[in-house]
Amino acid sequence: MQNSQDKRYYVYDAQGDSLLLDTTNFLKARGFASVRGLKVSHAKKESSIDQNPINFGIAKFIDNAVGDKRDEAEDQSDKSIVDKTLEQQEKDNKALRKLGITPTKAVYDEGSELNETGKSNLLASKRTFDNLPSFKDGVKNIISTIKKEDRSISYSLLRNARMAENSRWTFDAGKTFYDIEDYALGKLLASFPMFPAFKRTYQYADTASLARFVNDQIVFRNKTGELDDIKIQLGIRQRKHHDSKSVYRVVSPTYTNFSGDMSLQSFLGFSEGTKDSKFIGHYDEKTTSYRAACMYHADHNTIGAGSVFKAGVEVKGDDRGTGAVLVNSVAFRNLCLNLIIIAVEKGRLARIIHKGQGHSLRLDGSLENAKETFSEFLAGWGKLENTQISSVKIWGKTFDSVVEALDWGVSKKKIGKDIADKALLENLLGGYMFERGDTLSAFINSITRAAHVYYKGDNQRQLELEGGLLTRELVFA
Repeated sequence: MQNSQDKRYYVYDAQGDSLLLDTTNFLKARGFASVRGLKVSHAKKESSIDQNPINFGIAKFIDNAVGDKRDEAEDQSDKSIVDKTLEQQEKDNKALRKLGITPTKAVYDEGSELNETGKSNLLASKRTFDNLPSFKDGVKNIISTIKKEDRSISYSLLRNARMAENSRWTFDAGKTFYDIEDYALGKLLASFPMFPAFKRTYQYADTASLARFVNDQIVFRNKTGELDDIKIQLGIRQRKHHDSKSVYRVVSPTYTNFSGDMSLQSFLGFSEGTKDSKFIGHYDEKTTSYRAACMYHADHNTIGAGSVFKAGVEVKGDDRGTGAVLVNSVAFRNLCLNLIIIAVEKGRLARIIHKGQGHSLRLDGSLENAKETFSEFLAGWGKLENTQISSVKIWGKTFDSVVEALDWGVSKKKIGKDIADKALLENLLGGYMFERGDTLSAFINSITRAAHVYYKGDNQRQLELEGGLLTRELVFA
């Protein structure tokens, strides 16, 4: 920082205190300098850098940066809570539109401040949310439940199907008999050309009579060759509290199995198991339907009419052949002042039907795209601002400070590998002076601020890209 009276320059730590002139801090000071080999007397007493000034190449920028930061802080302090809320809403809606969500209009003027009831309800919502299971644990529980069903797939010619008098079915000339779950039974009977809408009467007749009728019809149709080319795919499982295995799905042989445990396994890595991601969802054993949502709750104070306070991504579907695997973005938007009128908004990110190949790749691709945009959204909610850099790993390492991380990143070519080291580090440290502190936000902003202030063209784009990739990685770290 420049002293206005004698035009000398000093170096301060993140808390604004002058660095003491001991060996450690002298080396730190040299990290800021634009030159090397400065001769400074190492006094034994606690003399500070401001008593032994060092002329730094970045000092002029630091002086301007501090002034800009002060002006920015004054501008922020002049803003009303409504203005700040509207600004937050604009950022949120921009990101949510990329996720396919169209904002719902609030009942009151957008940005209107919550009343006391609304503020109380917001706190209650956050407490309830914090008590939900973690996303990782919730998804693993569904995956485990499905796997315990010991599912398998079997193919059969329809002409080989027979019904026993106890209402069980065989598809291999009597070697193995299965129970038929209700939905699968309807699909099985519909596969026979001679049993249109037969399920409606099936449940009212005694099973012995039905078995004789069904089997007689199959034998007769086999003689005419009507069933020769009809093939079916069976989904078989062992349900909890059931003595024997049952058929839960009857579909065409071209149906591609991409079961709930497989799709949720792909979804499991969406949040990387972060502690602030929570699970909302279920698995219905009877219908095989599942839903898993990775949700986040706002932890900032700019919530008003029209604000989103919970958001996430969900994967849902079922395994009995009724539809596709759906990937949706989800947002809970407050529309009033009491946080009582709430719109649940959804955007379609992917619809994966059970045909062809590459289902996992398509699901992974849709989740990666959502993750990239969602990282911007969470960054806007202050996740990076509330996380100390020392609490996470960057490039597989932990750092005590933003300055240390920037220095290491430049020296190891992790940041701006095509930009000259000396100039790059100075400019990154200059960008750091806008933010200060040792949060992830200060780290990212050091890179992006330097990109905008100091660089143009390819170098600017490179730093912006690296900052974006790091944002995505650290939001989900």
